[in-house]
Amino acid sequence: MRRLDMIMASLAVAGCTGLEPDATVSRPSDDLAAEGYEIVGKTGFATKTGLDDRLKVVWDAGDAIKVMSADNLTGAVYCITELSSDGTAAIFAPEAPDDAVAGVPRYAVYPASASGRAIVGDSPVAEVDFSALDASGLVYGYAEDTVLPEDADVSGVPMVACAEGNIFDFKSLCGAVQIRPYDYQTTGIELAAIRIGAADGSALGGTATVDMREGRITAMAGDKTHLQYVLDNPVSIETGGWTSWSVNSASTFGNNARCFLVWLPAMDYAEGLEVTLVDSDGMEYSFVTESLTVRPAAVTRLPYMPLTVYYGTANCVRAEPGTTSVRVDVTPYCSFSESFEPDGIPVKGASGAIAGVSVVWQQEHGCPETDLSASSGRGTVIPAGASIPVSEEDGHTYIDVPLTGTAGNAVVAIKDSDGTVLWSFHIWVGEVEDVGCSNPDGGDYVLMDRNLGATSVLDRSQCTEETIRNSFGLFYQWGRKDPFPRVLSRSARVTSYRAENAFTNSVTRDDRTIGNIGYTVRNPEKRIWLDNGSGCNWLMSYINELWGFPYSATDPDRIVAENMTVSGVKTVYDPCPEGYRIADLKHLYGLLSLNGSSLSGRDTYYGYYFRTGDSGSEVFFPAAGYVSSRFEDATALCYETYWGLYWTSASGLSNTHLFRIDGQQYAQIGNDLRGQMLSVRCLKMTE
Repeated sequence: MRRLDMIMASLAVAGCTGLEPDATVSRPSDDLAAEGYEIVGKTGFATKTGLDDRLKVVWDAGDAIKVMSADNLTGAVYCITELSSDGTAAIFAPEAPDDAVAGVPRYAVYPASASGRAIVGDSPVAEVDFSALDASGLVYGYAEDTVLPEDADVSGVPMVACAEGNIFDFKSLCGAVQIRPYDYQTTGIELAAIRIGAADGSALGGTATVDMREGRITAMAGDKTHLQYVLDNPVSIETGGWTSWSVNSASTFGNNARCFLVWLPAMDYAEGLEVTLVDSDGMEYSFVTESLTVRPAAVTRLPYMPLTVYYGTANCVRAEPGTTSVRVDVTPYCSFSESFEPDGIPVKGASGAIAGVSVVWQQEHGCPETDLSASSGRGTVIPAGASIPVSEEDGHTYIDVPLTGTAGNAVVAIKDSDGTVLWSFHIWVGEVEDVGCSNPDGGDYVLMDRNLGATSVLDRSQCTEETIRNSFGLFYQWGRKDPFPRVLSRSARVTSYRAENAFTNSVTRDDRTIGNIGYTVRNPEKRIWLDNGSGCNWLMSYINELWGFPYSATDPDRIVAENMTVSGVKTVYDPCPEGYRIADLKHLYGLLSLNGSSLSGRDTYYGYYFRTGDSGSEVFFPAAGYVSSRFEDATALCYETYWGLYWTSASGLSNTHLFRIDGQQYAQIGNDLRGQMLSVRCLKMTE
């Protein structure tokens, strides 16, 4: 074997968390020839470099580098002639003996194809091509706590070296970014590709100017602003595990997290990175990271990215009685907020996904029917058989829902071509007034004058037994966006504790097939219950932020204290109309502290009036009862006209905080299982 201008090359660590590059040069073993290692030819080289389990680069027989010097600006391609037994070091020689590069120092670029123009003048600066960076592919399928998987492909990751002699120690010009998206909604999203770019639109995969002595990118230019990493086969981003990142959670993502690794030029990204997830249906979900620095030979982990897909700007759309139609924004959006706030990022590629609209249920003011399962086609709030058209306008999607003008409630659902519900909306036809409140606990705030869904605010002294339920409003399981109707007729048997109602759409939460957010989105009319002696949390995890309360406390007593001082936010699952959100614990507790815990008037009013602290005004809280999650149908409605229970935005550890008034003339703060169906009072949002 002829050895002319042999170069010994090792490589710095190509990617790890918090480790400095390994500068040790490993010489090849002396028995390569005895091992029968084939010496590669001088043409047709390819790059297949990988990493071993010690995060050292493993050279492949087909690898090649470009060697340059101030004396030879064009440079020459050097190929591997010998490898160490472990592949972590190699000997390179020029493709042709006469192509040897003279001069000191000499500079090398890997892969050879990445070297553009040679060194500029006498300064150790070269242009390196990054256009093939995303050809390395998307790394997927490794444990979350692994620094870097063994099979991480670095064949397209440019690296450079500078040497006064023949021993070259390569430095990576790239770092890795770990992206952790999470389909906690269990909607079946399968990821097909990740596209990534600098948020400021600067070049990302163009030509870099590199300081060859320091192995550092000094500038990046070109028209390639995005890198796209494609998976060989689509991959689900569901974990099947616990779905909470709250500090109160009994569990976290753990080893079920889906981790994807991409290579990026090692630079500062002052405005962050724009990351787009592309699913197997061509839908695109984007988010922008905070400012970050991608370090050479290091992995930067992005936070967990809970992907929320939702539609429109509010789940409840209110109209005044007499209105003949209402326009509902049903544009598909996505959010990666851990507090579930609506980021308002349109989902690209979703045009035409909505194939139809249907009425799930409807119920007019004073409806005498007790079988609520057959109410969708009665035509009392929405005309029977009416067409609900879908239209596109200025990049948004809308449905125009015709109305009879009659006060009442309805739920309409948008569906895909398979008839699967994508999202649903509560249409509330009724009058609403705002009531100003002021007290030391809640401060100054504004509540609605009635329960969500109520079509009256009359108490029992102002109306009959047959019409009082119109003031009670709708039922809600905590954290769900969709309401459930109540029987408005007095024809059902009623006692002090139980009332017979036909909850014909009840379903048992027996496993994660039902106990997940995706199921409730696809089945807005399904009440989830479990006969286990006490009831259930409809969701088989503890996602404590669904209705907008941010947590930092972990102790139950501290959680209550925090709920009394910190304000919540409106989330994509909030059931209130636009401009309103679920009241926090402090707002309802403020009424209690202002009025005292002892009340009067339940027998007369079927509810209680609370002084608001605003010029002597009062607000009515009816004793609307609740629906127990431990009973299936008949007798599930408990304590109607006797107790009033109201959800707050704030969850505890396993249960959720509520405001309770009862027939013993007491008001207090309590907590209960999230599968119970309670009333909701909305808070007006301020800027």
